[in-house]
Amino acid sequence: MKTSKYAWFVLLLTISGIGFSQEQPTMLFFTENASFYNPAFTGTYGQVATVNNRTQWAGVTDAPVLQSFSYQRDFKNKAAWGLSFQNDKVFIEKQGILAIDYNYRLDLSENSQLYLGLKGGAYFKSIDKARLNRLTNISNNVLDAVRNYNNPLLGVGVHLDTQYFFLSAGVPNLLTANDTKKARA
Repeated sequence: MKTSKYAWFVLLLTISGIGFSQEQPTMLFFTENASFYNPAFTGTYGQVATVNNRTQWAGVTDAPVLQSFSYQRDFKNKAAWGLSFQNDKVFIEKQGILAIDYNYRLDLSENSQLYLGLKGGAYFKSIDKARLNRLTNISNNVLDAVRNYNNPLLGVGVHLDTQYFFLSAGVPNLLTANDTKKARA
């Protein structure tokens, strides 16, 4: 039994090490903000508008700040749509998204529905290198390679809702981000 637990632990650790993931800010009130992570949640709670502002480390200059806005329409003719904006700022880095979500509902039975979601929009990132405290004024080639960028955003999601359980999976962005590592090449 102990060997089995260790084998699962090693397997989980291995998968975590080789897996690729996306950096996504953590938001409060997951139920109201689920469409940021899975477009198949859009409209499942009816017509909803949310505005969030989370400031961490009150009183600390350049502390992390997350602002978000989302609006979701109720289902009409088995389809719902939503609009979302997110701005995440930490010290000299700002990143965010602007997206439109579409969700289609398939009625599998009286008590079970399958939702298929699609997200499209833009991802942006900016880094203010001028605000870095530098020890010298000598040029740094690594910093010169850091660039601001905008990328298209395409996400998908699926959500199965039954009388007894729900099962959900979503990918907020399928496209590869153009990050600072690639800008150096």
